[in-house]
Amino acid sequence: PKLLQTVQAGTGATGVFLNKKASVALVTGTGDDTITLFTIKDRQLTQTSQVKLEAKAEPRDVIIAPDGKVAYALRFGDAKVTKLAINGDQLSRVADFDVGVQPDGGNISADGRYLFVNFFGGTPSTTKGVGATSVIDTRSGKIVDAHEVGALPESVVLSPDGKYAAVVVGNGSATVRNAANYSSVFGKLSIFAVGKGGKLTPVTEAKLGHACQGVVFSDNGKRLLVQCSVERDIRVFDFDGKVLTERPEAILPMVSRPGAMVTAKTR
Repeated sequence: PKLLQTVQAGTGATGVFLNKKASVALVTGTGDDTITLFTIKDRQLTQTSQVKLEAKAEPRDVIIAPDGKVAYALRFGDAKVTKLAINGDQLSRVADFDVGVQPDGGNISADGRYLFVNFFGGTPSTTKGVGATSVIDTRSGKIVDAHEVGALPESVVLSPDGKYAAVVVGNGSATVRNAANYSSVFGKLSIFAVGKGGKLTPVTEAKLGHACQGVVFSDNGKRLLVQCSVERDIRVFDFDGKVLTERPEAILPMVSRPGAMVTAKTR
């Protein structure tokens, strides 16, 4: 790996998303409530546009639709999703959706119709304060389905064929090894089938380590990798459409705490 360039985005740069052509990147600024657009050419980033949101909006993630013309910013601070328009190298604000409490991470269906969003604080149809995974219709801005998944749902990704959604849930697990509940509380990986109209149906779950976050599917959808930050490793699971089977012999140890990863087909 070689560092090619360093550029300035918003304060507290957190969420990053590239369009399918890798010609545009959006970056959220949680500290100054901004979404910054960079163009990418000849392996260089150039800032060309920025949208400023309301104070304390705290956008933690941003998702570009498959057509590259629309994006959605997940506002952890004030419980909204902001729809954005991408016109060449310019970014503009289109509309705000009132959704669940503390949206943190999300993804989008291949046709751009449905947003899959994790909420730390729940949704109007789920228990307040309990983490939930929801599906938002991008045409109406309304939640069409939501399921309680437990405390601190982190990443949500779709299988390459769009038939399944995988959710990594912190589940109240410890963030350090010397915590009192380290040996009794663990994170979990939840799999949902994605049906017509964005309907989610629980399929299976598996126990994880502690403070796990990133997850990806393999290109054929039959394997998942999950990052666990306290253990500093990447866990490997096989998935046959019904059951998750952990592959402990395939664990990948890391030197530092892993927190996010993507593939071309899952982000």
